[in-house]
Amino acid sequence: MKMISPRSAHNCGAAGFAALSAPSTSTLPCVIATRARMLAIAALAFAGTAWAQQLTIIQPGIGDTTSAASAISADGTTVVGVSSRPVPFRSQGFRQLWQQTTVSTILPPLAAAQNTVATGVSCDGSVIIGQSGTTSQPQAVKWANGQTFPMGFLSSASNRTSLAKAVSCDGRTIVGQASNSTNDLEAFRSASTTAAPGPLQGLGFISPSSNNESSANGVSSTGIIIGRSSRSTAGSSVASFEAVSWAPPAGPYQSLGQPFGYGQDDTATAITPDGSVIVGSITFNSFSFVPFRATRTQSGVISSFDALVPCDEGSGSATAVSADGRIVVGFDDCTGPNRAFVWDPVNGYRLVQDILAAAGTLPAGFTMTIATGISADGTTIVGNGTATGFIPRAWVAVIPRTDVEPCPACPADYNQDGGITGDDIAAFFADFESGGGCSDTNLDGGITGDDIGAFFSAFEAGGC
Repeated sequence: MKMISPRSAHNCGAAGFAALSAPSTSTLPCVIATRARMLAIAALAFAGTAWAQQLTIIQPGIGDTTSAASAISADGTTVVGVSSRPVPFRSQGFRQLWQQTTVSTILPPLAAAQNTVATGVSCDGSVIIGQSGTTSQPQAVKWANGQTFPMGFLSSASNRTSLAKAVSCDGRTIVGQASNSTNDLEAFRSASTTAAPGPLQGLGFISPSSNNESSANGVSSTGIIIGRSSRSTAGSSVASFEAVSWAPPAGPYQSLGQPFGYGQDDTATAITPDGSVIVGSITFNSFSFVPFRATRTQSGVISSFDALVPCDEGSGSATAVSADGRIVVGFDDCTGPNRAFVWDPVNGYRLVQDILAAAGTLPAGFTMTIATGISADGTTIVGNGTATGFIPRAWVAVIPRTDVEPCPACPADYNQDGGITGDDIAAFFADFESGGGCSDTNLDGGITGDDIGAFFSAFEAGGC
């Protein structure tokens, strides 16, 4: 189900591995490079062994019985979510500095006896967004500077609602969904340079019909908003949904497109800070919701697409992505009941539960059902699960990254695209200037001008 262009064989990559057992003079440079890369990979794998894994269960607030995590700040310090109880019903948004304390701080509601939920958090944890209010009129809210700010509505109707779903890294732009004057649920944007939020701005629909609905689910640091919008379908009275983006600051709409073989409904749920990678869910075989990861160009065109689960039936979604776009988390029921997964281009699809169980850090009877957020560096994941007796609990898992691509076996083909061109020179110098380990092309343990000479020697020879 992976829909990207295949990469040509490396000029000497295969030769390097084949020559490990019987090296010759002509293959020796590749043998040296390949052995070094294999040692690097082994060291990386060791870094992800059991001693480095962590799992923290977030307990509900006093008097509550369940906890659920919605998001984690980009710096990995702050988890937000909801603590609740069924009888008498109460939901309370919480904030927890999970690395410092096991006690959650309950976020104040707009008024006494009102329910709250925290849904998102800024990069440094200083701004939290969500919803507070009565059951009949819940309102989007922003917590900042020790205050609870009401965000208002798009409509003046008595049964109006609004919900903040995501906040930009700096906490200044908030997006979500609210009922409008025709009682349709519409995506909104709110922007402000102060602690108090700005007014809600409706973002409209990609193809207005009698079944309008749109939702803004994420916003990049550059102001790109992503989500979904209903669209009218000829001959059908039921609207389907399309993943869309809004160019900064609030439009126009742009459909993200649907790759060949995929169905009618798709939703974008999260975006990287630079706007280059989007994740979400898309239908397959007209009835299965498959988690996806897509890369996009600056013009918004999808340049590659990955379906992230190993089965074609069931349901699931990618819910969050690391800042570099390489680590994706979410949930699916590919192997049975819903399970939290993590995906990267090197290890592929893995269940978070399996990783922690193998490390010996998963409590007996605990099931990890959904991952809802991830830190910018891709090492800290939050989500929800059930303890023994099916008791809902939020969790935080620290899983060291093991997704680093091996260095090029043939230094001349530095970008590993199968050819030796000027692009390889640019790739080498970009890595060299940042001190990247792969630029140690002479394998002497240091990154110096000698590595430039070694690179150009291989480049001018046309390969290894």
